[in-house]
Amino acid sequence: MNRRLFVLSALASGTLLSIRDAQAVLAKDTGTPKELACINKLDEISTEATGYTRYEHHHQLAIPVSSLILPPKEGLTVRTTTLDQGSLDLAAFDQFIKETGLSAALKTHSHAVTFTPEELDRIALGEKEVKIAVKTPKGNPAHDFFFTAPQSALIKVQRGRRGQKLVSDTSVTCLVHESEVFAESHDTPFFEHFHTISIPVKALIEQPAAGIVVTTSAVDQNSYDVAQFASFIKSSGLNTANLKTHTHAVAITQSQLQRIAAGEKNVEIKVISKAGNYVHNFLVTAPRSAIVKIAKAKKA
Repeated sequence: MNRRLFVLSALASGTLLSIRDAQAVLAKDTGTPKELACINKLDEISTEATGYTRYEHHHQLAIPVSSLILPPKEGLTVRTTTLDQGSLDLAAFDQFIKETGLSAALKTHSHAVTFTPEELDRIALGEKEVKIAVKTPKGNPAHDFFFTAPQSALIKVQRGRRGQKLVSDTSVTCLVHESEVFAESHDTPFFEHFHTISIPVKALIEQPAAGIVVTTSAVDQNSYDVAQFASFIKSSGLNTANLKTHTHAVAITQSQLQRIAAGEKNVEIKVISKAGNYVHNFLVTAPRSAIVKIAKAKKA
């Protein structure tokens, strides 16, 4: 295999919808506020709430990787995003307000969530689906959050706990917004590194016949395999700076969009170079909030 051709092709643009078209899909009205909540930044891990009582609604909860590297002795308290307006069961909410006499301001509520040092450590050690229960101020069950740290975060935790200083990347303010579905890359050839892909919910609703093309995040600087990278650069003669910060244009077919929108779990999206070489794969599962938005759009 020609390694130079492999990587240069992997960095090239895709052949379906243009990136501008894909971004335009997101810009259209999705039934959510104009200022979309950020649900995941580069050095955070996040998950969506499950469970609710009288009316269906969803929140996202993100925690910094730094709190997993060195869990605070007093624990960690963070707030969820405010209620996701696009997936709120408005009829049930209105009925709840009518019956209880509570303020309609509840429509924009969030929750303060406390993690114990033990819970943070369990997530940091790679335990899957660590349950974090959230209660109302009256002590009633509100939501559950199930945390599983992705591989990139676990690598950062291991390096941080060994005393390695992590790079601060202030250029990435937000990886994923409330109106997007996201996943982290899995397989990677030549040197281990990670990207995140975000798919607009609007594209899952419209499912363009030509598919869409989206751009991944750049290489996560704190979790790539430095030794493998150096060896690959030496053998390939490629430009170090370009490869270290590369992104990929990822083609997603209509069939894949339809499968994700239908609720299929772990829909595989492969990143293939123009030369036909395998680059990465993403396993995409739409969260419940996105599935609700899609169902609402179909009824409209």
